[in-house]
Amino acid sequence: MNAGRLLSGIVLALGLGVAVSSAQDPAWRPVNGSTRPAVSLGAPLVAPAAAGPRVVRAKVHEEGAASATRAQGTVQVAADQSPPSLEGDESGQTHPSGSGYLVTKHVSPFSLRNGAARILPSRTLPRMYPDYTSTVSGLRMMQRSTVLPTMPALITPAAGAKGKVTTANALYVPSVQETSVRIAQSPKTPAIIVEEVPTNNEMIYGSIEYLHWWFRGQNLPPLVATAPATVPEDVRGTLGDPNTTILFGNERVDEEPHSGLRIRGGFWLDCCSCWAIEGGYFILGERNDGFFDARDVLTRPIFNVNFGVQDRQFVSTPGILATDNFILRGNVSVDTSSELQGGDLAVRCLLLENCRRSWSALAGIRFLQLDEGLSITENVVSFQAIQDLPVFDPGNLIVVNDIFDTRNRFYGGFLGVNGSMRRGDWYFEGLFKLGIGVTDHRIRIRGSQNVLTPAGALSQFNGGLLATTTNIGDHSDSSFSVVPELGLKVGYHLTKNIRVFAGYDLLYWTNVMRPGDQVDLNVNVTNVPNFCPPGTCPPSDLAVPAVPFRRSDFWATGFSAGLELRY
Repeated sequence: MNAGRLLSGIVLALGLGVAVSSAQDPAWRPVNGSTRPAVSLGAPLVAPAAAGPRVVRAKVHEEGAASATRAQGTVQVAADQSPPSLEGDESGQTHPSGSGYLVTKHVSPFSLRNGAARILPSRTLPRMYPDYTSTVSGLRMMQRSTVLPTMPALITPAAGAKGKVTTANALYVPSVQETSVRIAQSPKTPAIIVEEVPTNNEMIYGSIEYLHWWFRGQNLPPLVATAPATVPEDVRGTLGDPNTTILFGNERVDEEPHSGLRIRGGFWLDCCSCWAIEGGYFILGERNDGFFDARDVLTRPIFNVNFGVQDRQFVSTPGILATDNFILRGNVSVDTSSELQGGDLAVRCLLLENCRRSWSALAGIRFLQLDEGLSITENVVSFQAIQDLPVFDPGNLIVVNDIFDTRNRFYGGFLGVNGSMRRGDWYFEGLFKLGIGVTDHRIRIRGSQNVLTPAGALSQFNGGLLATTTNIGDHSDSSFSVVPELGLKVGYHLTKNIRVFAGYDLLYWTNVMRPGDQVDLNVNVTNVPNFCPPGTCPPSDLAVPAVPFRRSDFWATGFSAGLELRY
């Protein structure tokens, strides 16, 4: 897959805005008993302290104290350099510097939508709105008729007013007296009502959750079969024979749920919660599934490339026919294991926020690791000698092992977007990430055969049945991978700083190597210990079983429940 094609269409749009809220809120009200909207800082009006910026929330109201809120957002308020004064201290001033506020951008651009107002960096306004009247430098409030026909003109401190504007990118918000004058001039003129809230103290956040996920099962070839003991020995238990039944394999396995844990944490780099660094780690612990059988007839099917026919290795066979060569009693077990873990480190940028909604962009690096294993073990006792194969002398215990282990590690970067919506104490959150990088593959194959005689003598051989000298060893490869991830949550605020949640997650990972895909049933039997009496099997130049390096896509999905703390 061409990485350039995947990346060519990616554009990160950082158009910022604040969503609309239509809820009534009695805390937002004019001051001094007025029935007209006004600019206030709670009630009664209090001049801003000179200690520096504070975070406030702003809402736009229509005429009338009980009218619906048209929009809302979050801004910063900073005092100017003049001594503070309260409304009414100097009744002759129409631009009392001490009773107004300088409003600086919280997230640029800050937007009050649905015809209310919009604030943009000044460098973009001449191009977008050439008839815009310039009054102050920095952030400016537009009065273009197509955007806001009833918006009051921008007000700046009058000449000779106490102090001067020194805050960069600032907008002067009129005092109550000034707003009342303009309302008298235009009854439909909306006004911004400002309410102070404490500076953001929730600088650190973290969560811990329980995971209950399912994996996409791995494909296994036919590994264990059976057939009636009356079937001729040369085709008994071979694939393709109508009397053969596959007991294990030829299907997906490891589809049971995994339990795990995920932790996340981060901290905001500024009091306005615009930029944060966060990271997380999760692990879905190792789960083992298995198969075991000890019936009278058990075989392990292969394709014998030396003779070009379907073949098998006996694990158990009673030898009831006069033509039978083998009398074996044994069992076979197949074990699979899987474990998934990963982590990420990201920078979060707040795109949009108000009291009910927020959107953030994320960019960072991520890591994933999938460890899986497949192990096949035979335990066989021989009851009849085979000419030129002393391994089958009566009483010998034969143990055969084939082991396939894979490890996939993803290294890459990701872009993501996170959105949340709040209704009262309930909230809903969505997350999407797209990771692009490289998956490093490691395949480890081992095979062995151990023979223990009744006298206690032990003989060891290199190679099992499906793991022989042609594929035993450590093998590596790498491939390009894409890792999209989706997360959904619904939660409830127990307190201001504590909330509980439940969620659903989906993780997809392309080009992964899994153990079952690395099993090759084509076997050059001359490489299998004790399979053929010397000189009875024709030689073959085929180096099989081989390592197929087959790739497939992997996914993990499931539910979660957890607890989040903010402080």
